[in-house]
Amino acid sequence: MTEPASRRSQPRWRGLVALVLLVAGSACQAVSRPQPLESVPAESTGGPAPASGQPSDPAGGPGQACQATVTVPADLEQRVATVEAQTGTQISLSLVDPNRGPITAGSLSPTVAWSTSKVPLALTVVQDQGPQAQPGAVRSALRESDNEAADQLWRSLGPAPTAATRVTAVLRQAGDATTVVPATAARPPYSIFGQTIWSTAEQARFMQHLPCLPGAELVIGHLQQVSSEQRWGIAGRPGATYKGGWGPARQSGFEARQLGWYQGRDGSRTVVAMAVRAGTFPEATRVLNLLAGQLP
Repeated sequence: MTEPASRRSQPRWRGLVALVLLVAGSACQAVSRPQPLESVPAESTGGPAPASGQPSDPAGGPGQACQATVTVPADLEQRVATVEAQTGTQISLSLVDPNRGPITAGSLSPTVAWSTSKVPLALTVVQDQGPQAQPGAVRSALRESDNEAADQLWRSLGPAPTAATRVTAVLRQAGDATTVVPATAARPPYSIFGQTIWSTAEQARFMQHLPCLPGAELVIGHLQQVSSEQRWGIAGRPGATYKGGWGPARQSGFEARQLGWYQGRDGSRTVVAMAVRAGTFPEATRVLNLLAGQLP
C-alpha cells in the first residue's frame, strides 16, 4: 500500500468468483496511454531498452521468461461489465495479446499505482546499487508493503527529481513509453511514487517484460513470498508472483489493485493487471478475487 502512517499493509479479505479469463503469458510488447499525474523529464523514449546482464527465468526454462501466448475472450468487455454491474464497482483489467499489445476491459480510468509502484522502485535500487544493497528494505517493501522501507529506497536514489527520473527509466526498459513517475507530492501525506498514474495496460506490459530486465531475479523472488496478510486475487495460484496496492480514492470510496502472474502446467505465465474502485477496501479486494478466481 502507500498509506502515510502505518508501517505495513493490513488487508485480509477473500472473495468469490465471477469472471473467467483465459490467459497464458505473452511476448514482451508495447502499447497504451496512461495519463501521468505529474511530469518529470524522462531520459528514455520509445520502446523497451535492451536489458543488459542475465535475465531471470521464473517460467522454468530458457527463453520462456518473456514469451507466451494469450487467449483473450472475445466477450471480455461484456464479462467485465457484468461484474461491474453485479458489484456496483468500477474495474480495469488488462491482458497482453501477442499481436495487439495490452487489451483492457472495464470502465475505470487509469488511476494511482499505490504500492504496486514499489516493484519498479525496488528494481531501480537493485540495478543502481547492486543486489546486495539495502536487502532488508527491498525485502520489506516488496513482501510486506512496508512504507518506511519503500521511502528509504526512494531517498537512496537521490533528490526526488532524480529518483523520479531513475524509476521512470526502469519503466522505459519494460516498454512503458508513457507512464511518468512524479517528482513532487501530488497528495500529501501519501508517497510521491505511490501517486504515479499507472494504467493496468502498462502494468501488464511491465510484468510481461520484468523477467527480462537486469536485477529482476531478486525482485521476483520477493514477489513470490508476499505476506499472508496480502494474499488476494491471484495469490493462491501456482507460482504466484504479485504485488498489491490500495488506498482511498480521491473523491470517495477505496481502490485496490494487483499486478502479477502465475504459472501454468506447461511453465507458461498468466499475466494479469487489475484495479477496482469500490465503496470500501473489503469490497475492492472481494472483486479482485471475483476476477481472479476462475483463471485457469
